[in-house]
Amino acid sequence: KFFSTKNLKDDEKILRFLMVGNLLKAKGIEEYFQASKKIKTKYPEVECNLVGKYLPSNFDSISKEKFYEIRNSGVINYLGNIGYDEMPDIYNQSTIFVLPSYGEGLPKSALEAASTGMPLVMSDVAGCRECIKNNCNGLLVKSEDVDALFLAMESFIQDTNLISSMGKESIAIIDERFSLEVISKKYQDLIG
Repeated sequence: KFFSTKNLKDDEKILRFLMVGNLLKAKGIEEYFQASKKIKTKYPEVECNLVGKYLPSNFDSISKEKFYEIRNSGVINYLGNIGYDEMPDIYNQSTIFVLPSYGEGLPKSALEAASTGMPLVMSDVAGCRECIKNNCNGLLVKSEDVDALFLAMESFIQDTNLISSMGKESIAIIDERFSLEVISKKYQDLIG
């Protein structure tokens, strides 16, 4: 279901960063917001987008005030909680995937983004590390570090060749590590 329908060279004209995840503190929402502010100040033409469900009853949810601040800031385009069937289009309309999480299992959204040819910017934490060969299909940054996140995001603006080269590597890594054939073989090896 998730595959690239974009011409990577054409898509470099308007850079669109995309973060996908529930609006929880541990996903790095605040870091993405602050890094996006810096990006938009320096590069106003760049888009910073966010997809995810606001979960006010979750203990780790961002506050209602922070939710409204992000939504109304003009810095991040909050696209809301998008249905699974619509996500391939969202990924294919985006350029660079960002997930500054404090820790993950194996982030499905990063695998989906990579399979559509997006380079990844993610925290150097368990789960995220498994999706990235650093400086190959994306960049790993120190967790909870707004400046490191900003610099990683900015590197794609300053050198747009990274987008197509790392995007192609994302697809190759998905095929190599996470394709249905690879997972099925590993599963069969486990059960004997």
